[in-house]
Amino acid sequence: WDQQNGGLVSEDGASQDAVVLNDSVIIDGQMIYYAGNIEGEGYGVYAMYSDGSDRFKLSDIQATLKAASNGNLLVWHYDDDGYAAMEVLRMDGSLETVGYGNAHAIAKEGRFYFGGSSVAEDGSDHQWMLSSDPELHDNYYPIDVVDGYLYYLDANDGSVAEAESSAIPWGDVELNRLNLETGEIELLSGAGTCYIGIEDGMLYYTREDFDIYDNNSGGTFTVEVDEGLYSMNLEALAETQLVEFSEDPLIFEFYTFIEDGVIYGVFSDYNPDEPVYAILSRQVNGHELPALEMDGNEVSILSVHDGVLYGLMREFIETDESYTYYEYIVMYDLHTGAQMRFALEEGEILCYTAMHPRIAVENGRIFYYVRDEDTGAESLQSVALNGDDLKILVKSEPLY
Repeated sequence: WDQQNGGLVSEDGASQDAVVLNDSVIIDGQMIYYAGNIEGEGYGVYAMYSDGSDRFKLSDIQATLKAASNGNLLVWHYDDDGYAAMEVLRMDGSLETVGYGNAHAIAKEGRFYFGGSSVAEDGSDHQWMLSSDPELHDNYYPIDVVDGYLYYLDANDGSVAEAESSAIPWGDVELNRLNLETGEIELLSGAGTCYIGIEDGMLYYTREDFDIYDNNSGGTFTVEVDEGLYSMNLEALAETQLVEFSEDPLIFEFYTFIEDGVIYGVFSDYNPDEPVYAILSRQVNGHELPALEMDGNEVSILSVHDGVLYGLMREFIETDESYTYYEYIVMYDLHTGAQMRFALEEGEILCYTAMHPRIAVENGRIFYYVRDEDTGAESLQSVALNGDDLKILVKSEPLY
């Protein structure tokens, strides 16, 4: 643990980014930040160590968490005047208002980027990066800062389909980058773009058909694009289509991660006679590697960490009167092919506010946040990498 850098340090000395599980939990190395209503303790923003120890309340505010950097939190809540304020919450409990609205945010290189603006991690040095117009601000979605460029999605010119208000959108959005030194903006990919990641000077993304609202008819219509998996050389800005997606409406490929030269995604064939679900992996030249079959169950990819792929699988079980289901966290050793899974408690589902669920793998444990569908109570849990030693670190009051 590096107090100066404020995060878990990898073997090569680089500080790892904090993992935002959802609007309630951020895992930053050995520190956990939680915003919510802890059973018996009330609402607030809390900090604790990764084993749940030494928990203390940073603030009494009812907030959602956006990002964390070096002990500072970017949070959103209604301020004393009733405005939806974006604020930096410091470890001493003090607040610095840095904007209004509920913009998507990231923490990179000692700064918070949210909507169309940026501030230093302590809340100082506010800069308008893209626009100061409040009607445009929340429709910018910063996604990464690499080699002096801010990469972001722009949803100001069209309609957006998203999981929840703070989610990274998909649909009628463009992928752009901003030169942080010169202020120059470059369009990288047009509407229908889904961002995957950047590695070794290459950008990876998919393009998919999308629906937009027709002001004239009051309905929606589909805009067709050249669907597929793409790469782009970030020096020459040369685009290459690595994979062309099937035109069969029952077949889908959805890629979400790139790690060590391999792009990971899921394959779904919804043919009712013989459905097929699998995890796909492709080299960066588009060459397909052997697929991992899912035994007839759909799986979402959660993370790829130290040669292990983590996924989320839901299994439905019919009973005499109805059915029940279990969600499993599944693990695949990408070197040996070994597989393991463990079930969440019956009726518990993974909570998330991004396009796909999130977990954190830190200090030999898996951290995840779940909701009990029967009571509405939410809890932050962790298990050892073998699925044993379950710990409930935080539990909220039941909602009903």
